[in-house]
Amino acid sequence: GNRAPLNARVIDSMTGLTGLAVLLAYAVHLRNRGVAAPHIATSIETFRSIVHTLIVPDDLRYLHQASQQKDSMPGWKYLIARMFNLRPVLYAGSGDIHAVALVRHTENAQEHALALATKHVALGLATPTVCVSYAGELTELYAMPAFEALSAECRRRRTELIATVMGMTGSIRLGPRALSVS
Repeated sequence: GNRAPLNARVIDSMTGLTGLAVLLAYAVHLRNRGVAAPHIATSIETFRSIVHTLIVPDDLRYLHQASQQKDSMPGWKYLIARMFNLRPVLYAGSGDIHAVALVRHTENAQEHALALATKHVALGLATPTVCVSYAGELTELYAMPAFEALSAECRRRRTELIATVMGMTGSIRLGPRALSVS
């Protein structure tokens, strides 16, 4: 029933996957507090620089195929990582993507990423929202001990924890059982 012209603003999230969900949760929080749309957009542009995302791919073939289009992952690195069953824990934020850890086995890399998120929840967040997406059945995510620890810390700190199935784009680029946490 609103006849006013539509005003829209496109904002680059400068992060990946679940980082966008944190930005959206922040925008909804501001809207619910009665903040006007132009001020929400300005706040989002400032806030996006402090949203941090950790990504753990399960199958390096997907990451290698995506990086071949950008020539960012040489074939020899892919072969060594695959041979030793190494998984990168990738950081995405402020328009940058780089590896913060290289861990043997997907489960250990996922545990590492979730443990880092738990540590930051305990230290305090700029907004009380954490989002985790998983390219698989959520029951697998809920069964991870590190996710249970993150969930407990979020409850203790009154932080909203959003768990969701990873979107199609993330799942295609990172493969099944990939994990993202922001």
